[in-house]
Amino acid sequence: MAPTPKKRPRSSYIRFEAAMPGGCWQADFTHYRLAGGADTEILTWLDDCTRYALSVTAHERVTGPITQGTFKAACDRHGIPASTLTDNGLVFTTRLAGGRGGKNALEHELARLGVTQKNSRPNRPTTCGKVERFQQTMKKHLAAQASQPATLAELQALIDAFCSEYNERGPHRSLPHHATPAAIYTTRPKAPRRPHRNHRSRPRPHRHHRQSRVGHPAPQQETPPHRHRPHPRRHPRPAHRRKPRHPRPQRDHRRNPPRAHPRPGL
Repeated sequence: MAPTPKKRPRSSYIRFEAAMPGGCWQADFTHYRLAGGADTEILTWLDDCTRYALSVTAHERVTGPITQGTFKAACDRHGIPASTLTDNGLVFTTRLAGGRGGKNALEHELARLGVTQKNSRPNRPTTCGKVERFQQTMKKHLAAQASQPATLAELQALIDAFCSEYNERGPHRSLPHHATPAAIYTTRPKAPRRPHRNHRSRPRPHRHHRQSRVGHPAPQQETPPHRHRPHPRRHPRPAHRRKPRHPRPQRDHRRNPPRAHPRPGL
């Protein structure tokens, strides 16, 4: 029998945390069964710095449009974050799908808003450990209820009550002085977002050999103060449009050219 490998010690993990609220949002979804046996999925958006539960919603099945919609709703209430951190589920990213289908709805929305998207490595659940730990605590609270929810509406009501208790009144051991997530989230300044660069709004450089659409020549750029003027063409002319080169006459550069041979018979 092969010995069971030991678990990695907790001291070997590298802790990381966003410096300010809104610097990074973690997201993940988990499963929960209703009283009738139907399976549901709960999607969570959590602030990395303060552990504040931004959005926790229950669904029959979490899809790409649902993930995008919950993210937009959280942005409307709390502002746009600087970055997001998720695993490699298809509702979050398609980078491991082999390039089939292109980007999903959330990836397009993050690119439109200029939000940096970060994903954990495969089989590394500890990277998104904050939202994983939140979901574990939430599921233990839901399972301890005497009356189990039978519908999505009842499950959502229990989730809302838990989030209110968790954010407003529950002290968190990972926060300074065991403060509540809401106390830290509402008192600290939010992280600034990096400037969004829209490639379509960049001014296109004018070329000397091109003309504008209305038929007028493009404005000439000032010549830099150097001796040689740069050639206006950036790319070489195609081979079929090149001018033929005339062969240069060969010259003899020797100082003493060879003398002509005397005529025969002289």
